Amino acid sequence: MSEQKSIKIGSLGGNFSQTGQSVVLENRKKAVITGVREVEGFTETEVSLYTDMGQLTVKGRELRVSQVNTDTGELIMTGDLITSMVYSDKPRRTPDNFITRLFR
Repeated sequence: MSEQKSIKIGSLGGNFSQTGQSVVLENRKKAVITGVREVEGFTETEVSLYTDMGQLTVKGRELRVSQVNTDTGELIMTGDLITSMVYSDKPRRTPDNFITRLFR
C-alpha cells in the first residue's frame, strides 16, 4: 500500500466575484470546477477544496490537479476515474496562529 501525502496549497486570493459555482464532469476523468476559494490539500485519491457553495471533496483514482486559475477561481483536475463529489457544510478551518499551536 502506497503512502498518501497531502499538499497544502493555501488560499487562492483572487479578485473574482462570489456569483456561484459550476462543476463540469467529463467522462468521469476530468472535472472543471469554478468558484474555488481554497484548495485545502490533495492526494492521488482525494482532493479537498472550499468553494462558494461550501467544502467539496472529490474522490477517485490517480487524481491530479492540472490547473488552478487564481484570477477566476477555476480548478481543473484529471484522473483515471472520478468516483464521487461530496459537499459538506463543515465550517472552514481558520489558520492556526502561533499562540494556538503553542498550547496544543
